[in-house]
Amino acid sequence: MVVDAVNRTKEVGENENDEWGVRVIGEPWNAWREVVPLISEAVKNAQNVLNSQEKELLSKFDPEIESLQSDIKRIEEELSGLKKQLASAETSREEMRDLVDYVKESMETASAVEKYCCEFSDREEALLAQFNDLVKGKQFSDFSVKDILLVLWRINLTKYCDLFRDNSLDGNILADFDENSLLELGMDSVDVYSFLYHSNMMQSGNYLKVVESKEECVVCFHNTVEKTIMLLEEHQIKIDPNIISDKNFISPFLIYVTRVGDEFGVSNVADKLKIRRQLGSLSSLKDLHQEHLNASE
Repeated sequence: MVVDAVNRTKEVGENENDEWGVRVIGEPWNAWREVVPLISEAVKNAQNVLNSQEKELLSKFDPEIESLQSDIKRIEEELSGLKKQLASAETSREEMRDLVDYVKESMETASAVEKYCCEFSDREEALLAQFNDLVKGKQFSDFSVKDILLVLWRINLTKYCDLFRDNSLDGNILADFDENSLLELGMDSVDVYSFLYHSNMMQSGNYLKVVESKEECVVCFHNTVEKTIMLLEEHQIKIDPNIISDKNFISPFLIYVTRVGDEFGVSNVADKLKIRRQLGSLSSLKDLHQEHLNASE
């Protein structure tokens, strides 16, 4: 009722045509002054109630708010962690994509290499068949220049093909060549010994059989630098292992060495004689190798 009276009076004050500015309050009050203490008391009581219950009224929401705040904090922390995981996963995916691209490129290269290997294998098989037919069907002295070029391919000395072709070297000529002849031709010493080793086996007429039974021959068996060094130590031949390694000497080549000073870096006459005598013990191995060739006939 008081509120209604107040509102009616406010409307009067807001009306520019009302010269009084206030209305009589009306029943059940006689004047506005009767209302003032009542309203003041009501406001005071309401304020007291509010003051006493404000904390209680507000605090009942605190647990829910704190819980929600805690949840938000936890979710934000989880979100931060998830963002880091996402960034890591995206980085890993990019790295994997790069790896996949690399593998694809490698596969293309591998496919190309495979193609070449197949082509090389087919060509190699064809050449091996030609070589096998050659050594089984002809004596070394009957080899043509073209046949000799095939021999050079088989013993991995193709770098001398032009040299042999230009000098028209066939099997009949090469059968009489020795170390000095081949050196004068322009071959490296180790290659000379390799050629002599293989050509002598071919002149035996049983090259393929000899190669297949190399483990039966102490010379043929020691066909690596490591095995050769062991063989020299076994026979107490004191040649610097570094020289053997540097020159890629193997036992099948050593049995043809005559130029001791040039091959082993020795200039002193006494040292040359000493090494020559030591290598003389390999002559027995050369004889064993010859027996191996003869046994394969």
